[in-house]
Amino acid sequence: MDHIESVPGSQYAPIQVPCLSSEPYDGIDFSTYPERAGWDITRLLAGDFSQHPAEPTGAFLQNWLYFGVLWEVFGPIIKGAKNNYVKPQEDTAYGIITVASLEDQIEQLCSLVGSMVQGGDDISREMIGHRIVKCLTTVSGFCRLATCEDDSRPGFAVWPLSPEVDLSIRTLSQRLAWSLPFGALGRAVRTSGLQFPCAWFPLARMQRMGWCPNEIAMVEKTFTSASAYYASQMERPPSAVQRDHGECTRKLCVARQINEATYRTAHTKAECDCRHLGPAMEEVVAIIASGGVPLLSITPTKKEPYLKVEVERYFGLKRYVAFSHVWSDGLGNATANTLPTCQLLRIRDLLDELLSGIRSVDLVNRLAFGALWKKKLHGPSISFWMDTICIPVAPEHHELRSKAIKGMKAVYERAFRVLVLDSDIQECSTRGYTQSFMRIQMSAWMRRLWTLNEGVLANRLCVKYADGILDVHAVSESYKKQVRTAGLSPFLNSYGTPMRDADCFGWKFRLLRANVLRDPDPKIVSTVRIIEGGSTTAEEKRCYAIMEAFSASFHRSTSKLTDEMLCFASLIGWDTSLLKGIPFEDHMHAFLSTESQLPQGMLFLAGPRMRQPGWRWAVNRFGDNGAIRLNVKFDDMTPGNVSENGFIVDYPGLALPVDCTRQQTQRMIVASEDEHGVVSRLEISRHNEGLMSRLDEPDTVSENILHDRLYVLFWIADTSMAPREPMPAALISGPSDEDSVKGEVVYRFESLAYVEVLETTAGWNLQEKGDPVVQLTRKKWTLG
Repeated sequence: MDHIESVPGSQYAPIQVPCLSSEPYDGIDFSTYPERAGWDITRLLAGDFSQHPAEPTGAFLQNWLYFGVLWEVFGPIIKGAKNNYVKPQEDTAYGIITVASLEDQIEQLCSLVGSMVQGGDDISREMIGHRIVKCLTTVSGFCRLATCEDDSRPGFAVWPLSPEVDLSIRTLSQRLAWSLPFGALGRAVRTSGLQFPCAWFPLARMQRMGWCPNEIAMVEKTFTSASAYYASQMERPPSAVQRDHGECTRKLCVARQINEATYRTAHTKAECDCRHLGPAMEEVVAIIASGGVPLLSITPTKKEPYLKVEVERYFGLKRYVAFSHVWSDGLGNATANTLPTCQLLRIRDLLDELLSGIRSVDLVNRLAFGALWKKKLHGPSISFWMDTICIPVAPEHHELRSKAIKGMKAVYERAFRVLVLDSDIQECSTRGYTQSFMRIQMSAWMRRLWTLNEGVLANRLCVKYADGILDVHAVSESYKKQVRTAGLSPFLNSYGTPMRDADCFGWKFRLLRANVLRDPDPKIVSTVRIIEGGSTTAEEKRCYAIMEAFSASFHRSTSKLTDEMLCFASLIGWDTSLLKGIPFEDHMHAFLSTESQLPQGMLFLAGPRMRQPGWRWAVNRFGDNGAIRLNVKFDDMTPGNVSENGFIVDYPGLALPVDCTRQQTQRMIVASEDEHGVVSRLEISRHNEGLMSRLDEPDTVSENILHDRLYVLFWIADTSMAPREPMPAALISGPSDEDSVKGEVVYRFESLAYVEVLETTAGWNLQEKGDPVVQLTRKKWTLG
């Protein structure tokens, strides 16, 4: 595992993966290696690993799926032989594996491919590409099929590999699938959609360390095996160790939920009992009532309590700091707009610390003369905003509270800095770039819905650590510059590495910010255009914002269920007064029905569905709603039109045989021919969301007549359908005789599903393998 970045000072030494045999990989044909080695490939693909005893089976699997991959990938640069990757080690029979040179070899292969492109040797480079894709596709299939013995996750066969060897196979192929220059290896060569489910080794280690099941589930679903392994090396901060996760589940961290009736504001030390202080609330209320934003500052006084919280109204050029924190850390107050004196003193110190890291010339350039004076002369603190003190909690101010919450988007958008306070992060140092950002990814702050808004809207996001304050954007840009200046491998920061999984939230926040703000930073807009491949229309920006907001909300929750839609509305900019007097389950409909276009990818979201006609395809919840999501990329940002009858999407679809029943769609294989004469065998499988679906509901006679044929819509994320790359799909129903329908044909959503190409070829007879033949068509579908 020496190709994966290690956590500095970790209590866990990097694991050593044993070589399981001295037998060399024969280097002939990858796909037929099992036959040459005495294994029936058909039984292996069915998840049967019992043909031979466990020990030789494990050695065979490692030879084929690890050393065979290295041979296929690096054979062209004469680095494919097994002995290049094994070194002697005491107390081992055959030594241990080393791939420390992996980055260098990827660069060498890229250089070779580049020379082939320049020399016009298309045949050789495409041959290399197809061989690599073939072997990585095979490994992906086995990683989706099997896992090691102690893995408690359902749905896997068990193969006779130790957790360490299982981890090594997954991390190697996933690294190669996302790092090699497949664009240069041929148009049809692609592996970015291959799946390598997270290895059990890091998840089991995190369980033993006492991590919350909800955090472990997040790691499993969002990190690569390499990044999960990195996260499992990190020491848990003392505050996290003390927290009891005994009642937590994969879907919810109960330990982080709060009950306002029993909530207690924390002091900086457990033994402290200092008095609470706050601003003059009549001033705060007056500012909010007049449509303004109250800002606070902390001024030292000569008499007890030796400080005063002063209030002022925000004006256009005023610089202030907005705090972003998790209420379960104790900085909230459910009964009064006050904080303990010790916490206010700490806030003042934090503001001074934040300013001390900002050059005076920067403050002058930003017209923050007042802040400069305060920094030099130690007068009142720079102005700040914090929800605990600035949003009225008294019952008589209920309407003003709603008004203040509605204005939070502008508060965080305008802030000079947004400072994140998370109790776990504040006990950790900024030791190492990857670890610093991974601490943020693993924090409670990243698990809450309100903090999503605050992080996305921040112009400059700063995070407090034990040894200082980290400016997320500045540190990220500085590190990229160091990598370029030092001439380090560009593949160190490619997709799937711990570094990239750790810091990706930063650029995702900034991209989402560019699409939810009316006048975003021109530099961010430029970045968006580069990443998305061109300029975007207002409709495309809106759809991007809505879809990305859904994606960013996964693994986030809020203690108040009704806050879900407030968070969503605050981020997107919907009018929360639309919710007045309507049931919670109709809140999403109230917002979405104001849009003329929505992202098509919303069709593939999992969760409870709306009941309104024309909207039964749409989920009615935001954030973690308890449903099991599709385990593939499904965030299609393409605008779809909202009509009177439903949602109009443009997707390829499979018209299933007229006699096909809903039960058969649990898993079925069909054959289809596209417009180019390419015949594909496709596997359709229904997805279980863990909730009652349309298929569980009784139908009326009229509904059965109007929806007596099944169709499967699916999204091709790339330009073509690649074998063994699952695609998001939706099972829908409509009339078998569409010509007899008067007016627009409206299809009914049934359930989520997957479509996967098993194999393709030109010139097959559709009936050759006996699979049901289906019609493949691309058109616009209206879903009601």
